[in-house]
Amino acid sequence: MNKVPTNYDVLIIGAGVAGLTQALALGQAGFRVAVIDQAQAPSPWRHKEAWDSRVFALTRASQQLLTSLGVWNALSAMRLA
Repeated sequence: MNKVPTNYDVLIIGAGVAGLTQALALGQAGFRVAVIDQAQAPSPWRHKEAWDSRVFALTRASQQLLTSLGVWNALSAMRLA
């Protein structure tokens, strides 16, 4: 059984776009990060049609940040405009 760590460098409250982006960036920088949110974490294996219909407007700087974190290229091209 895997033991859940109890010591973190950073605790992020909220698993929205901003919180998860910050958690990913800090985690990739070597910090031990925990994210707390009231909603249950989504499954990374959910079917592509299970995506919700929220729309986000991002600046070029946001796109560059997501690219540097390895997220942008994982997004479905048919969902970008």
